[in-house]
Amino acid sequence: MKKVNKKKSFSFKKMFKKIGTFFKNLYLKFMALPNKLRYIIYIWSVAVILILILIFGTASNNKLIDRYQNVENIINEAALKYVEVNEIYPSRDNKLKLDVEVLKDLNYVTSKEIDDDTCEGYSLVYYDDESDSYTSKTYINCKKYTTTDYFDYK
Repeated sequence: MKKVNKKKSFSFKKMFKKIGTFFKNLYLKFMALPNKLRYIIYIWSVAVILILILIFGTASNNKLIDRYQNVENIINEAALKYVEVNEIYPSRDNKLKLDVEVLKDLNYVTSKEIDDDTCEGYSLVYYDDESDSYTSKTYINCKKYTTTDYFDYK
């Protein structure tokens, strides 16, 4: 006579019961540990959770900074284009300050390119003798981000 292999049927009920039993046994083993060891485990668990929160918080903050640095780059390019088109020749000692609103009004940059319309800012353009080209440095002030030294030139 041949043996017939019966397939075991999958059941969520059985699976959840096994998971519940596993965690119940784990809890019982944990409670059987000495109090000092349990407190050490509590402290280390809290430390690991805090570290994970810091890691994920930093990662999301980097995305925010990248987004605003992209906005700065767009404004930089628009300011350099404005200087080139209008044939303005600012020097290092006599920097040209272009407000973002001016660049928007003259259609060098659009509001769609700048994510946060509540940002205000400006760009300083000058000729850099070392690189033998015009240089632009943009400073913006938004709700969640402000460029370093923004208020120095405001």
